[in-house]
Amino acid sequence: MMPMWAGTGESTQGPCPPTGTHCEMGYYPVYTVNVTSPQHVVNAISFAREHKLRLAVKNTGHDFLGRNAGFGALGIWMHNLRGVEFHDDFMGEGSAVTLMAGMQWGVVYEEVAKKGLVVVGGANPVRVPLPMSRVMTYH
Repeated sequence: MMPMWAGTGESTQGPCPPTGTHCEMGYYPVYTVNVTSPQHVVNAISFAREHKLRLAVKNTGHDFLGRNAGFGALGIWMHNLRGVEFHDDFMGEGSAVTLMAGMQWGVVYEEVAKKGLVVVGGANPVRVPLPMSRVMTYH
């Protein structure tokens, strides 16, 4: 989704819809790093710091406040930074899971279900509910 203010005001379909009308980038970053590992994130931040660039981080969704936009910024696209790590005894408090930034809730629900656990997330899975005897938290 593209908010009206992020473009030229001509369209809400994206920065350059195929309509033949005049189009500009609006407030989108000109360059974006498609990160697939934590080291890519470190490298992108270091590059931005070295060249005094603003960062615009975009995860898997959208930000209605526009924090993932910014013309002249270096964009960091986290969508492909995926992974799930389970912790059987997290700091003596029980089970936990570490999620990489690009994980989407449907995949997370599937992964925790394989372990017989439940995680409270930001989407409504369409499946038979699991027993709530073991609840997983994440930090």
